[in-house]
Amino acid sequence: MQLYVGDPAAEVQRPLRELRGFDKIYLEPGEMVRVEFTLENRDFAYWDALADGGEGRPGLWRREGGEFRIEIGASSRDIRLNQAITLPGDPTIPPLIPDAESQLSAASRFVQGHSQ
Repeated sequence: MQLYVGDPAAEVQRPLRELRGFDKIYLEPGEMVRVEFTLENRDFAYWDALADGGEGRPGLWRREGGEFRIEIGASSRDIRLNQAITLPGDPTIPPLIPDAESQLSAASRFVQGHSQ
């Protein structure tokens, strides 16, 4: 069982869905079991390399407000349940500099410093 989170209206380029939890479950035919996942604020966030992290540190974890997709499936290509949720913006984080206005080349800040 895999849990994915997606931000379809993100202000920056993000993957369609990101794996945020999984559990290996063994069932007999016809057997049912309840599976629970707990999502934290950071499960909806991405690393913003352009933001001021305070105390002279570059970057911070940013969670935008808006609609997120929660998806459950056997794999990313076999989604069986999905639900939209809405989260408020985080007022403690400085405003976003959109990718189009940043000094980064063609890449989104989401992949800056990470393999693509």
